[in-house]
Amino acid sequence: MNRRSIAIVVAVAAIAAIVAVVLTRGGKPPVADISADRSNVFGHPALTATPPLPTGAAAASAADFARDPCAVATVDELGLALAKPFHVLSGTLLRRDRPPERTSGGCGYGYLADGTDTAETYHRVVITVKQVAQGGAKLLADCLAGASAFPHGRADVGDEACLDKGSVLVVKLGVNHYTVAVAATPVRANRTDEETELAPLIHAAAALLVTRLPSK
Repeated sequence: MNRRSIAIVVAVAAIAAIVAVVLTRGGKPPVADISADRSNVFGHPALTATPPLPTGAAAASAADFARDPCAVATVDELGLALAKPFHVLSGTLLRRDRPPERTSGGCGYGYLADGTDTAETYHRVVITVKQVAQGGAKLLADCLAGASAFPHGRADVGDEACLDKGSVLVVKLGVNHYTVAVAATPVRANRTDEETELAPLIHAAAALLVTRLPSK
C-alpha cells in the first residue's frame, strides 16, 4: 500500500470516529451523571419525555386552603419550577424527598440534591407556603420598612410582597397574607450569603404558588 492509500485510509477512519461521536452524543457534550433512579429527578437533560406532570389546583377561598393547603401544587410541578435556579446555584439536580406535608397553617415540600455528598452543596431544600392568620399586614409593613439591601426588599408578586430576612417572602393577596419560605441544609456559616443564594428559589416557588392562593 502506497503512502497515498494509507493517508486515505487514515482520513476515512478519522471521519468515521467523528460521525460515531456525533451520533452517540447528539453533537453535544456529555451531561452530568445522576443516580440510577432517574424517575424523580427534575430538569435533567438526559431524561426521556414524560407524560404531563400532575398539577395542583387554585384554592377557592381561605377556608379551602386551610382545609387542604397541599392541594395548591404538586411536588412534581414545584420541583420542576425549582430545577433551573437550583442547578445554577449548586450544579446539582433536585429529586423529590417525600410527599408534601401539612404544617401549621400551610404545606411543606421537601427535595433532596441528587448525586452529591459534598459539604459545599445544599443537600436538602424545603419550600413552605403558609397563610398568616393574624398580623400579616404588620409583617409585610415591617419588611417593607426595613433594610432593602439585596436580596431583601420589595418583590414583584401578588398585590404586594417583600422578601424578609430569614429567606421568607411575605405576600399580600386581597385581604389575605401568606409567606413562602425556603430552608436548606447544611446551613451556611455566612447567613447573608445563604439568603442571597436562596432568593432565586423563593421567587421561583412564589411565581407558581401565589397564582393558586385565594385572595378572599
